[in-house]
Amino acid sequence: MRHIDSLRLPVQVRFKCGREISPTIEALAFDKYRISTLPSKKDLIQPAGEEGLLEFLDTWQEGQNASNPEKEAEYVLAWLSLVFGMKVEFDSAKINNVNAARRGRIPPPKIDADPGLDALFVKLRSLDERGVRQYLRACETYRIAMSMMDDDPTLAMFLLVTSVECLSNSFATGEGIFDRFRAFVLSYLPAELESEREDQVLFEALLRACYDYRSGFTHGGRPLSLAAEMADQVQRRYVRHFTEGREVVTPGLKWFAKLVQAVLVEFLRRQTDEIQTSLGKLAIQESVLRLRAKRPTEAGRVVTSEDIDLG
Repeated sequence: MRHIDSLRLPVQVRFKCGREISPTIEALAFDKYRISTLPSKKDLIQPAGEEGLLEFLDTWQEGQNASNPEKEAEYVLAWLSLVFGMKVEFDSAKINNVNAARRGRIPPPKIDADPGLDALFVKLRSLDERGVRQYLRACETYRIAMSMMDDDPTLAMFLLVTSVECLSNSFATGEGIFDRFRAFVLSYLPAELESEREDQVLFEALLRACYDYRSGFTHGGRPLSLAAEMADQVQRRYVRHFTEGREVVTPGLKWFAKLVQAVLVEFLRRQTDEIQTSLGKLAIQESVLRLRAKRPTEAGRVVTSEDIDLG
């Protein structure tokens, strides 16, 4: 049996990158890491990019009792994304020649009924133009957050808080940004989630924790605690644990995502049925950019960059 201080586990991580690596480069090596390319399916309409392989040894030191090579690989890939200015996606990993399982994913329930889409859409259009824009920004932010739940929980938490702030700063009152965030959630908490208020102090502490992660990430890159993932795995609202000697509560990411979704939908349900805004017209406005012309233009004449004052 090998002594623990001589344990060296080979790690291989398959990833997708948004730029091709020149065939003249056999591999990129730095520190203990090595990057090489893998055969990638190509066709004329496929976007640029290819698949790559990150390899390194997970070397254990004397007295070490744990390691996390998957997370280490994620750090390296994030760094490469910045250095090369490209999209990088973690695909799969092998550790000591064994396929590594990614984060556990509990499938969401099936959609088995129409929640009243037509009525909800009327209420969306009942908002004025500014309100519709803000609500759609909240929807888009929520959509992106949901797509990142498994791969980047910290950024997902940040975006979920932001999706509420798209509306809370205009449709809630309070002295500070967090006060308006909390007031918005409490004001539009639907009846089916009223049980959250049974322990009002705890509920507001969970809201504060979510918001603090948003602020911590914005101002210092603070990551979401592993306790959030644990709460999701055991299907709890939160996990109580210790950080720097202090006992804290960390909410589950899936619990918070469900809360945000319910609050944003409830906000919509409380609007009127008087249609004010056309989404088609808003979409057209989004596609228009007003610029200063260098010279008079005529209808039917093609306008080029030479006709525009770009500053």
